[in-house]
Amino acid sequence: MSFIYAHKYNNTITILSDTKPTISPNDISKLEKRFTDTEAYNFLKYGIIKTVIYRPNITISSAGEIEHFNELLKFLYTNNVDDVKSITSEAFNLCFKYGGDTDFIVTTEENIYEVTEKGIKNVLSSWIGDVDAYIEFNRFKENNTPNEIYYIGDVSENIRELDKEKSLVDEAFKSLINNPKINTVGGFVVRCICEDGKYKFLGSYTSTFVKPQILNPGEALNFESTKEDGGFTFIVAESSKYYYGYFKQIDKFIVYKNGYSDDKYKYLSMPYIVDTEEECIID
Repeated sequence: MSFIYAHKYNNTITILSDTKPTISPNDISKLEKRFTDTEAYNFLKYGIIKTVIYRPNITISSAGEIEHFNELLKFLYTNNVDDVKSITSEAFNLCFKYGGDTDFIVTTEENIYEVTEKGIKNVLSSWIGDVDAYIEFNRFKENNTPNEIYYIGDVSENIRELDKEKSLVDEAFKSLINNPKINTVGGFVVRCICEDGKYKFLGSYTSTFVKPQILNPGEALNFESTKEDGGFTFIVAESSKYYYGYFKQIDKFIVYKNGYSDDKYKYLSMPYIVDTEEECIID
């Protein structure tokens, strides 16, 4: 499963998503047969980006079976679909086809569309994925206050309140990563935001004490680790195309983009380990 949350504050749309692939132990061997050795290793260790910047002003997110997400993206890219109504319509067809196993969120610079088996809704906020994650997400928001935000110069009370709400949403989502009650959400938080009519992945910096992480077969690397369970420095670059970042400890970059060998996963944003930043931004 997964958990994805999109919200609109002060005419700014933000999408938060995790990167953990939910795979049963019985399916790991099947994936390893479909992927190359390198693809299988990278996918199981580094996960998948579940929000795609499909057009500069359009994003598509998915929670559920990643093969269904791939099916949608394949149809859109192959047919060069750029009409939002056609995108949401095809997404709804897949929701209905697969009995609600997969849901979608489609955003433009102005609107958030929640697409489920029940229909297509234009909303101010939307969540899809694990209902238990949503319960914990709300519980965190109800029981916590946002971190103090400091400003340079005068800022209106309205902006201050909006920033507090956005901050609390971000903290609530991040709390799910390390929540032991929620095993369907993990990896790290991917933040995508629309500014000046265009979407971009926000940059971030995670630095923790270095300690080896012992991973059992099928377990993903914990990007939000602490000094107790192993850590590293991970720098995510701001990008309007691919999601990518730099691992200081191994002096390598990781970039998520399409192109895996199997057609059922070819159009998804999957991880590649590369040596230079230039390799992250070229097609």
